[in-house]
Amino acid sequence: MPSPLQDTLFLLLMEPERPAPLRDAAAALPRSLAEFFSIVGEIPLGQDGFPRTVWNEGGGSPAVGEVTDDYWIVGLPDLLADYWAADVTSLATFLEPGVCTDPAATDDVDTESITELPPGPMRGPLRLLFTNETRDGRAFVELDGSDDPPVHEHFASTGWDTPRPFSAWLFTLFADGYVFHDWAPSSFWGPNADLARSEVKAPLQLFKSGLWLRAHGPLTDDARAALVAEFSEHDVRPYDDSALEQFIDDDAAIWIVGATYWWLWADNTAALARIATVARTHGELGAFIADTRDARTVLADLG
Repeated sequence: MPSPLQDTLFLLLMEPERPAPLRDAAAALPRSLAEFFSIVGEIPLGQDGFPRTVWNEGGGSPAVGEVTDDYWIVGLPDLLADYWAADVTSLATFLEPGVCTDPAATDDVDTESITELPPGPMRGPLRLLFTNETRDGRAFVELDGSDDPPVHEHFASTGWDTPRPFSAWLFTLFADGYVFHDWAPSSFWGPNADLARSEVKAPLQLFKSGLWLRAHGPLTDDARAALVAEFSEHDVRPYDDSALEQFIDDDAAIWIVGATYWWLWADNTAALARIATVARTHGELGAFIADTRDARTVLADLG
């Protein structure tokens, strides 16, 4: 079964593994959180043609995780902190008793993080997960018994934000991090990065152009045959606990994980419109999700 974090993993081009010690340590958590804390993924390195902003040049420093000639091998918590210069709670700390949800029991509330609890009824304890780079915003997970529990964000200036499922919250952070803000991981482009090496090999950011669409739906045998006929290259390989099917042309591609999660990417808007029409014609898909302005423009033109 594909990961609940599949959209995030594909945005990062991260091929996940779950080492047994980490997987066992996180087993008591909801599935999406267990995978967040236990996934160690390989992100391919290479030139992807997009300029990067180097905010603070400095001396060389080891990257978080492990860097080989071809891959950056890193866990999701470290990767999230690296993109956002943020504090991410460790697994051991996250497993400790959480913030009490009884407003009368104020002694149990993490008063350094918040001064009041989220509005509305709570179904479980809050656990601090994330503190942003400016230290004026924090994200808490409400362990409500679901596989993908809600995240409550609190900002010093505005208070509590509308809660979102953990998987959606995580995806948005990474998408914002390198698509909308033109950010890149500090290990490669931050103040202590080895900039000379980063110019040669850095994490691929294929979706940085914003020209992608995603959808969920089954990949039937008829759809597979039709896509094979439409695209110049077709490849199938293992991916985590499922399989990845790739349908590729020179200017566009469709990837389908676990015969369920569809990602469409293209070099230009015309190519994205073309493969979106192909996917709609042959796939039994729900509505396309457009996460960026350029993708929304393509989708609007398609009608």
